[in-house]
Amino acid sequence: MTTAIINETARRDFFTCLGIWLSLEVLVFAVLPLVGLAQLSGGFMLWFVASLALGIVGALLLSWGALMLLKSRPTSDRPRRHVFQALLGQVMSWFGLLGIAFPLLVMSIELFTNVFATLTR
Repeated sequence: MTTAIINETARRDFFTCLGIWLSLEVLVFAVLPLVGLAQLSGGFMLWFVASLALGIVGALLLSWGALMLLKSRPTSDRPRRHVFQALLGQVMSWFGLLGIAFPLLVMSIELFTNVFATLTR
């Protein structure tokens, strides 16, 4: 029963992360160029390809890290294993979060580049 709950939690986390990442992708790579706040150049497409890879891997890492945190329970025979699993789960979750939030970095760079270019004219 607990395994089914843990697997359901990891699956829900994975799809939630994918949904958040996908909405950020649409905002950054579809809405910003449509509004004119970003130019579709070769560098922008490179950001898009990198964001695809980082977003999917980030969602996997975040759900896997959360799964490790759920499964790591302290036991009397191996207390250090619990600490290592919990730390590894937290590190994986943070790297996953960075991958999911990568479109925010792209959006920030594009917006600030356009703002500074407008101000210096």
